[in-house]
Amino acid sequence: MSLFDVESYLLLGHFQACVNAAEALKTSDASVGITRDVYMYRAHIALGNFGIVTDDIPEDAPTALQAVKLLALIHLGELAPDAAVATVTQWEQSGAHQTNTDLQVVMGLLLVRVHQFEMALRVLHGTSSYEGRALLVQLFLQLNRPDVAAKEFASLQRMKDDAIATQLASTWVNMSLGQRRVVEAMETYQELIDKYGPSVSLLNGLAVANLQAGNLANAETVLRDALLIDNKDATTHVNLAVTAELSAQPDSVRRQTSMLVRLAPQHPWVVSAKRAEDHFDKTFAEFTAEKQNVTA
Repeated sequence: MSLFDVESYLLLGHFQACVNAAEALKTSDASVGITRDVYMYRAHIALGNFGIVTDDIPEDAPTALQAVKLLALIHLGELAPDAAVATVTQWEQSGAHQTNTDLQVVMGLLLVRVHQFEMALRVLHGTSSYEGRALLVQLFLQLNRPDVAAKEFASLQRMKDDAIATQLASTWVNMSLGQRRVVEAMETYQELIDKYGPSVSLLNGLAVANLQAGNLANAETVLRDALLIDNKDATTHVNLAVTAELSAQPDSVRRQTSMLVRLAPQHPWVVSAKRAEDHFDKTFAEFTAEKQNVTA
C-alpha cells in the first residue's frame, strides 16, 4: 500500500478501505506518517467513528491532526462553531498552513462545515493540493459563481488532468452547466465506479446526475444500490426523498423523511424541511384566526 492508495480510497468514498490501507502503510518518514494519519482519521469521521478520532489524537499532535480532531468535535456537536473558527484564525494568523497542504485542506473543510466560506477561500487560495483546488471549485459553485469555479477547474486540469480530485471536480462543473454537460458527468462517475468499485458517494453523485438528466427511475435504482452499501447514509435518503418527490410518490417521501429525522435530525435538509413546515403551520394558523375574526 502507498500513500496514493490511502488518499484515493478517501476521495472515492471507500472509507473503510482507506482506514485499512492507512493501517497497513508503515513508514519511517514523519511527514508521510502525518499525511497518512490525516487521511485515516478523516475516513473515520466519514464512517461516524468520531470517538476514535477524539480519543486517539492528543493535544500536542501536529497541527493538521489537531484540525482533524476539531472537525470530529464539530460533527459531534461538542465544539461551538465560534470556538472552532477562533482556533483556525490563530493558525491562519501564525501562517502555520501556508506550506502545509494537509492543514490547508482540513481547515478548508472545517470552515465550510461552519459556513465560513470567505475564510475558507482565503485559506485555500494558492494551495498546491489537488484536493484543495477541487474544494475551491466546490466552494465557488456553492457561492453561485460557476464562472470562477470553471476557472479554478481549468487551473486544476493544468496541474493534473487525470487526478481523482480533478475527475470529481469535473462532474460538479459539468452538472452546474445543465443538461448539455450532465451526460459527461454521468460518464465520469460511471468510469470511476467501473475502475474503483461503487461507493456511497460515487453512487450518490451518479444518482444526482441522473436526476438532473430527468432519469428518475435510473436515479432511484442507483440510490437503492447505495443503500446496500450503507442503509443509514443520510445523503442517500435525502436523494431518495427528492427522487420520490419528483416522481410524485408522497408515501415514499414521508418514509424517507421519517427515516432521516431518526438518522440525522440535524441534517441541513431535515432542518430546512422542518423550518418550512413550521412556517406553513404558523401562516395557516394566522390565516385561520384572521378568517374567524372577519366572520365574527
